Parts: sequence; structure tokens; C-alpha cells
Amino acid sequence: MGIANGHHGEILQGLFVDEDGRRHRGLITLAFPYVQSAAWAARSATPGVEFSPMARKKAHRAVMIFLRNHHKRAEGISVQVGSNIPMGFGLGSSTADVVAAVRACARALRCSISPTEIFQIAVQAEEASDGTMFQGKARLVAHREGRVLNTFAKRLPHFGLVSFNADPDRPVETICFEPARYDEDEVGEFQELVRMAARAIATDDAALLGQIATRSAIINERFLPQPHFREVLEFSQRSGGLGVQVAHSGRIVGVMVAPDIGVKHLKRLLGGLREIGFLPTYYPATVAAACEVE
Repeated sequence: MGIANGHHGEILQGLFVDEDGRRHRGLITLAFPYVQSAAWAARSATPGVEFSPMARKKAHRAVMIFLRNHHKRAEGISVQVGSNIPMGFGLGSSTADVVAAVRACARALRCSISPTEIFQIAVQAEEASDGTMFQGKARLVAHREGRVLNTFAKRLPHFGLVSFNADPDRPVETICFEPARYDEDEVGEFQELVRMAARAIATDDAALLGQIATRSAIINERFLPQPHFREVLEFSQRSGGLGVQVAHSGRIVGVMVAPDIGVKHLKRLLGGLREIGFLPTYYPATVAAACEVE
């Protein structure tokens, strides 16, 4: 069996310059253990792959890549994938399916596989992935290349999250969504934001992380506008929120709050979002609760 977390969009997504001056599209994923995919795999006497449901084409493709990479294409294997992750809203449904399926196959066939290899398989199968296969320390990953750009000192700081779907009637297909075209000022700002992220993570500064997420959301708002985004920003500030993070290729939005947010502030925040027309849900200490799965 293999299990994989979904995510709640990103803390930071942009264009980053490496030490050699090369530019990479990258992101810091916010893992979200409240949504997951699970896969079951077993050897079969019949050669080939029996996969269900076939609608999860990216996970099926990932299984075929895994079998090819490990010289197991002659093996018979049965794979079934299930998930509670809604598709098209920026919760990482495709990557979770891929990671769970590959982990399950590796176990069934007694193959050793690293998170880095899973990441590379995911990018081949999906074209664009995320960093949910990595556990422990936070990472900045090049989600279209299958490489890690930066491994930070620790996990993300702990914070609570008020989550809502900003546009449930308009899902987004990641691959059909044109990559953002950032200007030079924005590229320069992303370099500063990733330095700030390193500091926020090293010092467990959730407030600074909230500022980073908010700035990333604002920059990317012009490429995928979220309904009532400015209202959400203003209400977050008035209600004691740490910041606003979004799915940069989806519709999920989160208001980051302190783990010990008071009941009064929380009720005000939830009530205000309902007045705008959203259906918010509060998740306490989301990152702290993130379970490690294999």
C-alpha cells in the first residue's frame, strides 16, 4: 500500500535564479494531510499492468515509467488508486495519486525508491508536479524539472489555516494553465522572498512566512485572479491573520493564522468570509499536524 498527502497550494511560487545564473520555475508546497490518495498494489500471475480507475491517467503513466526504470515491465501487477482529493482546485490530486501509486508498486515489487526518483517520475507523468513526496525539511523545488533547488533548515513553522474554495464552479487544469510570465522586478523580488523564507523557516517565524505567502499570492494574482482577493487580504489583516496563501494554479485559498488564535478573532474571520460568500473551514496547526506517509 502507498499513501500520499495532498497539499493546500503554495507558500511561494515564482521564477528563481540559481548560482549559475540559470532560471527555474519553482515553488514551496504547503502539505495538507487532511486530503490524501491511497494506492494498493499486488503481484499478478498475468503479465502486464491491471490499473484502476483508468481515469487517473497520470498515475497509470507513472506506474509504467516506474516499471520501465526498474526493469519490471515483464512483471504482472494489479494497482488500484483511491482519493478524497477534489480535482482541479489546487490540492495536488494528480501528484498524490502518482506518489501513492509508485510507492505501492515499489513495495509490492520490493524495489527501493527515493523521494527524488518519485519526483522525477511525477514530472515525467504530469509535466508539472509539486514537492509533497519529500518529508521533513521544507524544500524549494523546480516542479517542471524534477529537481530540488533548495533544502531549508527545518520544516515550515506551525500555523493554523482557514481554508476555502474561492471559485468552486471554475476548476483549473494545471497543464492547460499557461505558466506565468514574470517581469524582471518580480524575478528580483522572488530572490528576496526565498531568502526571507529561509530565515522564516530557520527561526520558526510563522508571521514572516505569512508575509512571504501574501506577497507571492499578490504577484501571481494577475495571472490567475481569485474572486474577492482584495477583500480577503483586507479582512485577514483586520482579523489578525498572518497572511494569505493560494493555490497558484487552482482555486483554494487559505488565511494563515497563529496556532493560538483567540476565539474572538477566529469567529470574526470565519464570519467575514461567510459574508463575502465563501464556506471556510478552520484547520488548527495545519503544518504541525502534517503526517509523514510512505
